Amino acid sequence: VANQHYRPMLERLEGEKFTQGDGCLIGKNHCITWCVGHLITLAPLDAYPGFEGGWRLSNLPLLPEKFKLMEIESTKKQLNVVRQMMEQADVLVNGADAGREGNLIFDLVLDYTPSFKQKTIKRLWVNSYVAKDLDKAWKNLEDATQRVNLSYAARLRQRADWMVGLNATRAYTLTAGRGKMISVGRVQTPTLNLIVERDTIVEQFKELFYYSVVGTWKGYQAQYVKRETKDEKREKNDDLKVAVFERETEANAVVERSKPPAPATIAKIDTQQKKQFPQKPFDLTELQKEGNKRFKYSAQQVLDCAQNLYEKKLLTYPRTDSQYLPDTMKQEAFALAQKLATPEQQKVFRSFDENFVFINSSKVTDHFAIIPTGEAPNDLPEMEQKIYDLAKERFVQAWLKPYVWSEMEVVLVGSRKLEVDSRNLDAGTSDQFRLKLKRNEDLGFRALVKEESKGKKKKKGDSSSEEGSTAAEGKSDNDEITNLVEAFPEWAVGEQTPFDSVELQKKKKSKPKYYTEATLLAAMKTAGKQIENEELAEAMK
Repeated sequence: VANQHYRPMLERLEGEKFTQGDGCLIGKNHCITWCVGHLITLAPLDAYPGFEGGWRLSNLPLLPEKFKLMEIESTKKQLNVVRQMMEQADVLVNGADAGREGNLIFDLVLDYTPSFKQKTIKRLWVNSYVAKDLDKAWKNLEDATQRVNLSYAARLRQRADWMVGLNATRAYTLTAGRGKMISVGRVQTPTLNLIVERDTIVEQFKELFYYSVVGTWKGYQAQYVKRETKDEKREKNDDLKVAVFERETEANAVVERSKPPAPATIAKIDTQQKKQFPQKPFDLTELQKEGNKRFKYSAQQVLDCAQNLYEKKLLTYPRTDSQYLPDTMKQEAFALAQKLATPEQQKVFRSFDENFVFINSSKVTDHFAIIPTGEAPNDLPEMEQKIYDLAKERFVQAWLKPYVWSEMEVVLVGSRKLEVDSRNLDAGTSDQFRLKLKRNEDLGFRALVKEESKGKKKKKGDSSSEEGSTAAEGKSDNDEITNLVEAFPEWAVGEQTPFDSVELQKKKKSKPKYYTEATLLAAMKTAGKQIENEELAEAMK
């Protein structure tokens, strides 16, 4: 960052000329130096009086009034360079990552040498290294106190890690571990718990069957549905869910009531046009999930490849949790995507003037999404080539036209009475079937990007479904039936025809799967989805 971005910026705007120092760049009026991650850390428990030597339960927990700091042994040399430069400077500018951790890395150096706090301190807040964005940020340096809450949040995160990790590790080791080390951490322990819970569900899974009812009406398949009562707030059509019976006798009763010659009447027809946009460019977690799913690479291998590709100037910075690009990059990124696209992809490009959901400066965090830089790769190792291609493919696809289709949803009611009162079609006494018809309007990106099928029928909707979130509950695979048609039939509400046939379907509950790295990353990203306590679930968001 110092060499590729800040050096040319200061040469451009301030007329600087830099010479390379040891761990720094030295100019006339400006010098640039860098931290290599954290240079200062919180001191361990045994740095506090009374906690030296052997571990004891009697003095836990330690929740310090004032936390002690210490240098990190492996980066002492660079810390000395940074402190020497800070000592000489009149003004300090923090140009670290535009985020919580970027503030903390810098703040800890100031905390370690409090005299530096007397100097004028500015913040260069920039998450796009496009020249015009950098220049604008430099001309509008912030006062360091402007984002003080971010600094507090960063310290809080660091201290929470320390208080949980150090105290709980000692406590568990001395009790449950009987002296054998048990490592406990704010992130690692809940993650381990996810895995243990999933393993228990898999290992205690009993083979079970469930039953549903499918009727054929005018040659199309319709499914027996019932209103979902779990969430009373939802009163739209989508609270009709495919009915699943645990007992065969219940399902058979529906079959007996609904089979010909019993009448089935159209109670409701709803036609909607739907769109599915291609997925956004990758953030690190999404890249790791995809790398694991496609190539069985571990999260660490994907990160290592992405880091190497970044250092070879082929991909942008990989340690990002954003799938967005800043508004100022739109023109440049669009041109780059067109350059990288195949002739087939170029035919499906949306026009530049359209609104792209992933172009949104307000959603860019410390860094923007992982995209190619436009440099051409040469002789890359196989793993790196695959990860590069993955990032390139996703970046180009993001600009393609959406997949557009129309869906006709028909609610059929059978009646337990022989006569159906047309004003009472949706009455509780009626059996309801849902018949879904789908007509493709424009395949858009889906003409080129084949959707991976889950089971035999993959339904509409966002292709980025969170794996691992429901698989644990031993639920069925996606059981919705959609009839693909060339044209919608001319039907009207009140139209009445018996089913051609009504059948019982017996299916085996799908066995939940152990976590893979990809599904575990997804579960970590959506942690809290399973929490039923509303207040807790809200906090977890």
